[in-house]
Amino acid sequence: MMTTNIPQHVRHNYEATDHLLFQTRAMLRAVEAMAEAANLPNSPEIESLFVLITATQSKLIEAEKAHGLEWVGHGGESTSVTPEEIAAARGEAGEAAQ
Repeated sequence: MMTTNIPQHVRHNYEATDHLLFQTRAMLRAVEAMAEAANLPNSPEIESLFVLITATQSKLIEAEKAHGLEWVGHGGESTSVTPEEIAAARGEAGEAAQ
């Protein structure tokens, strides 16, 4: 395991963003539960709501991935990204990988 010398302010900023992502996931789950429990008749508006929920889930996954790449780019460790992604985030992948 590699030890890292990540400055405290970088760690603090990362953890603050991580907390916001956690809160966003919780809010999205609440909206999902409300939409499912509402038991409203099928309509274009209800279908749009579920499309927006799905799109928001996808964007949240993208944001979480970018957040992890940001961390490894600073020298942190993560098991949720590939070695190739780590190299790219750290600028070690070279021009051919970009």
